[in-house]
Amino acid sequence: INRNADKTGVRASFNVQTVGMHSILAGSTDASFAINGVVIGQVDYKDGDENGALVSAINAVKDTTGVQASKDENGKLVLTSADGRGIKIDGSIGVNSGIKAGQMENYGRLSLVKNDGRDIDVGGTNLTAAGFDKSQHISQSSVSLRESKGQINGQIADAMGFNSINGGKFIVSGTGGAAGSIADWMSTKGSGFSS
Repeated sequence: INRNADKTGVRASFNVQTVGMHSILAGSTDASFAINGVVIGQVDYKDGDENGALVSAINAVKDTTGVQASKDENGKLVLTSADGRGIKIDGSIGVNSGIKAGQMENYGRLSLVKNDGRDIDVGGTNLTAAGFDKSQHISQSSVSLRESKGQINGQIADAMGFNSINGGKFIVSGTGGAAGSIADWMSTKGSGFSS
């Protein structure tokens, strides 16, 4: 897409990141633990990965897997694809890592931007395989600088990428605790964004 940006006026960016559901607790991976087909094997890690074993083991093969590990300010494991490849975990990373069963595969978010304000028209065959199917998580909006000033509505926030997805499920809760869109969450009383 970016190679043809001078012809199409469209640029693409990606965000492929998996964040653990809780801080790292003492535990271990199993011998078959692998990321993107590269076996890392058994790793014993401590609370908060204070011995650095889990993060170091994953980063030791980052040039092959394309996945870098770190911890966020809350001690959660963060796996980030440096080159846009998906993140696929095989074997067991251990439940205490914070990475849950629904987060074992993450192919990320592709964002398309056209700077001239016109719509982006995506066409061709097999678009579903590329993530352009109505049943998939698609957000779109045309936003001017004027519209991005001040409070933004849920639809625009969704299109701007505030609907981060982990493990194929939205990480925000909609009404009744069910997974929903960022627009649902923002309009919920008590969210800080509702009117």
